Amino acid sequence: IPLGAARLLVTLAVLAEPPRIAGGRPLTAHSGDTAALPCRARGSPAPSISWLLPNGTRLSRSAAGSGRAGVRPDGTLLIRAVSVYDRGLYTCLAENPAGTDSLAVKLQVVAAPPTVLEEKRQSVAGTAGDSLELPCTVRGKPEPSVHWVLPDGTAVRPLQTVRPGVLVFPNGTLLLGGAAPSDSGSYECIATSSTGSDRRVVSLAVRSRDTLPKIASASQELTRLNFGERLLLNCTAMDGNPPPDISWMLPNGTWFPSSGTLTIYNPEGHHAGRYRCAARNQVGYIEKLLLLELAQKPNILTRPAGLVKGVSGETPGNQRAGLLGCRSPSSCVLIFSTFLK
Repeated sequence: IPLGAARLLVTLAVLAEPPRIAGGRPLTAHSGDTAALPCRARGSPAPSISWLLPNGTRLSRSAAGSGRAGVRPDGTLLIRAVSVYDRGLYTCLAENPAGTDSLAVKLQVVAAPPTVLEEKRQSVAGTAGDSLELPCTVRGKPEPSVHWVLPDGTAVRPLQTVRPGVLVFPNGTLLLGGAAPSDSGSYECIATSSTGSDRRVVSLAVRSRDTLPKIASASQELTRLNFGERLLLNCTAMDGNPPPDISWMLPNGTWFPSSGTLTIYNPEGHHAGRYRCAARNQVGYIEKLLLLELAQKPNILTRPAGLVKGVSGETPGNQRAGLLGCRSPSSCVLIFSTFLK
């Protein structure tokens, strides 16, 4: 005899979610660069990520890897210094207790075009006589060839001699030995390979070295003038950089600027003495000493008060000369008088 029925209703909640990897795409990397292959997976619990390499090696975050490859915490596979031998199909595996998902990513490795590591455009200043080095470091696979083009259009390759003092080292650095202002201009470094080219341009400005001026020519050290003659003293400076300023110092100590020629019309007695011609620039000072002697105008110091009379008894016709006072014996004036008996 049936006694009855019992029923039990059970609700099952599945908390686990199988992994799902977001869609990927093929990746291209340049030879020598680091390739990053992403793998983003969802799931509950969070799935563990590992990668299956083209050679069959399985790599996970806990694995040491081959030294160049490793898996980051977010699941990205990093391959450093890739080469054409690293190209192929890489498979990302996402696993949790609810299941597994996978995604294949194709890696293509191509030759890297040349790249110049220094500034593409640079201005460089130098001083005459210095040795200047202009670097040009390049990178690329295959190894790029490097040459420089000088301002006059001459191409210079490593260890090639085109003129004294100009040399390109194997590392691409251009050496300019004993640079001169005429070396100023644009220098272009060009790197080329089968995959492309790159370049950099250096604008070079070479200025003359600062130097002390020199007195190139000047009037004779001693100048003698007669009364009424014009005074003309010359002084020319040369070789100074920056160009020097010329000035004269008069005997009374007064300085005044000049183009190099000193002219005094109708010089007087106080103009006689020492004259200094000086050339100055930022480096220093040089001077030339010139002397001026000036003959003076005759000047009678004493005059007779009246008629000069002779002494009785002189021989008739005898002449006596009277010497009047003067400043210079060479300019004395003789006055002759005839004294009668």
